[in-house]
Amino acid sequence: AYYVFTLPTLQLSLNLVTTALALALLLLVVPIYAARGDIRLQATGIRVDPGVSLHTAVLVALLLFVHAIRIAFVQAPALLYGTHGPLQGASLTDVTIVLPSLYVMAALLAIGCIAVLWGARRGVVVRTAGGVILGYVILAVVFTGIIPSVYQRLVVQPNELAREAPQIAHHIAA
Repeated sequence: AYYVFTLPTLQLSLNLVTTALALALLLLVVPIYAARGDIRLQATGIRVDPGVSLHTAVLVALLLFVHAIRIAFVQAPALLYGTHGPLQGASLTDVTIVLPSLYVMAALLAIGCIAVLWGARRGVVVRTAGGVILGYVILAVVFTGIIPSVYQRLVVQPNELAREAPQIAHHIAA
């Protein structure tokens, strides 16, 4: 029931929340504060007034937290829907590399939420939020792209039948 009803509902709910937060941040909050002069471009970078800094930091932190929830409760379980050659479901690489990487990325995003809020308190919300988002993108490419590919190529493919035997047995039993 989780994969048929709960997972799609959770995914839809998280998509709606993400869309609402992103639209509020990009189409309402930032333009209004920029028009009022609370967000302005200076020679040293973007200057954000303290009250505005906290408001934007809360919205950015909420976006990051919603994405962390999406990774932990939607993307990780969705690995079972993966297609790998003739078989469907989680492969050895998914189970040993991708799944733990997704949970690490979700935890790091949750920590990034705290960092963004702390950056707002210190007056460096733009730099902190930019660093957290850039760090997440780099880690996502490394954790879910490069490392799984290298593991699949160097560890699994040389002896694929023996390595994938437990996953194949699960497929046959299902």
